[in-house]
Amino acid sequence: MFFWTWDGFMRTAIMAGEIKNPRRTIPIAIIGGIGVAAVVFLAVAATTLGVLGPESMGRDDVPLFRAATQAVGTWGGLIILAAAWTASLSELVGDLLTASRVAYTMGEANELPGWLGSIHPKFRIPRNAVLTIGLIVLVLALSFDLRKLLAVASIFTLTWYIITHFSALQLRKEQRLTTPLFSWLGLIGCLLLVASLPTWATLSGIVVLATLAGFRLLWFRYGVRKFAGRVGHGGGIPKEA
Repeated sequence: MFFWTWDGFMRTAIMAGEIKNPRRTIPIAIIGGIGVAAVVFLAVAATTLGVLGPESMGRDDVPLFRAATQAVGTWGGLIILAAAWTASLSELVGDLLTASRVAYTMGEANELPGWLGSIHPKFRIPRNAVLTIGLIVLVLALSFDLRKLLAVASIFTLTWYIITHFSALQLRKEQRLTTPLFSWLGLIGCLLLVASLPTWATLSGIVVLATLAGFRLLWFRYGVRKFAGRVGHGGGIPKEA
């Protein structure tokens, strides 16, 4: 869970094609966002620890709610509940925003059905990708307890990060914003996190990824769908002239 609380930093990079001056803006957004989050997390944790104490905090499943109720009363608990709902909603919107852009790019490059790679003629958003992913998530969330799959989902996210770090190492010197050391550290960190996950989650993730890779191979090689050629893409939705 701690890992997932920090995963939002990569969303800015995914939206690079829709950001003005991304080379300057994205590093500031990522570093600033992580810095602000770290300060808030530390402040909240310190306050909760001060109110409940280490033993009570360690035993409680909802320490923030308990601390707010104990310190402020009923209104404190209600504020924490409202904040939790707001945070959950912002997480869903943020994930949908970036996941739809990934689906859009893959659809445009014929890695997914091509209709996912279209944009709304008026609003300039990947409407098909947004609606498709939103509906899939809605059905899954209402049908299953997805908390048990959190560890497996971590494998997919870490695989994404590993590929990103490896790709960053292939950049030429003039394309880099900083030293390759950060990519190596990130790559090693991701591998260590993979090693820390439950064995069943790692094996399940590997099986799913291998299955998807095999399906992709068949998808292109045996004419399930004609490969229209990979289209170069700048990482965002084209802007109107």
